Amino acid sequence: MKLSEEGFERIDNYLLDRLSPNEKKIFELEIETNSEFAKEVEIRKAIIEQINIVYIEKVAEEILEEKRIKSKNSIQIFLKKQETWWALAASISILIIFSWHFLPNLFVKEDKLIVETLQRIPESYKNIQPRDNNPGMTGNNPLENELTEAYKFFKEEKYIFCIPILERYLEKNKNDYEVHFVLALSYLQIGNNMQALSNLKILEKQSLFSERAEVLLKLSSLHLLKKQNEGKICNWLDEVAEIGTNEQKQLAKNL
Repeated sequence: MKLSEEGFERIDNYLLDRLSPNEKKIFELEIETNSEFAKEVEIRKAIIEQINIVYIEKVAEEILEEKRIKSKNSIQIFLKKQETWWALAASISILIIFSWHFLPNLFVKEDKLIVETLQRIPESYKNIQPRDNNPGMTGNNPLENELTEAYKFFKEEKYIFCIPILERYLEKNKNDYEVHFVLALSYLQIGNNMQALSNLKILEKQSLFSERAEVLLKLSSLHLLKKQNEGKICNWLDEVAEIGTNEQKQLAKNL
C-alpha cells in the first residue's frame, strides 16, 4: 500500500498521540478493517521506535561527553589551583625563612630600646579598673559593663578583643582620655603603630593628663622609628625630663 505524505503524517500523529479522541476512533477502526493499512502503521511504528532509540543513544552519548569534558576541566582547574597553592605555600615558606633569619638583623640596637619603650605598659595600668567618675559611667549605663569587659581583656593581654570595645565606647565618649590611652597601649601591643599614633596625638594636647610623660615617650619613640620630626622629639623628651618619673627620665635620656 502506497501512502501519501498526508497519510504518513496521519500515522505519525496517531503514534505520537496527537489525534483528538474522535479522530483516534476513526483511525483505529481503519486499522481493524484494512490489513494493508495496519501493516503500514506497524512499519511506521517500528521506524519511529528505532529513531527514538538512536536519538536516546545520541543524547546519552552527548551527556556522557559533556560530563567527560567537565571532569577534564575540573581536573585541569584543580591542578591549576594546586599549582597556585604550592606557589603560595612556597612564597609563604620563603617569607617565614626570610623573617626568621634576616628581620632581627634589620633592627639596630637603638630600635630595640624604641620598641621596648613603645610596648611598655605603666604599672598603674596593668591592673586598671573603670573609674567611678568616668563619663557615661553613672547608674546602670551599659557602657559601664562594656568598659569593665574591655579592661578585663586588656589585663589578660587579649588586645584584639579589647580594641573594638574601646573603639565603640569612644564613639560616645570622645573626651575620655584614659580610654584613649588604654586604646593606644593596646594598638602598640599588636604592632598597629598608626592607630596608636592617632590616639596619642589626641593625648598630646592634654597637658593635665596624668600619663602625659608616658604619652610623650611613646610619641617620641614612634617618630624615632620613622626618623621624623626631630625638633618635636627633642621638645617631648625635654618635657619628659621635667615631669616624668625617674624611670621615664632615664628612658628619655637613653632615647
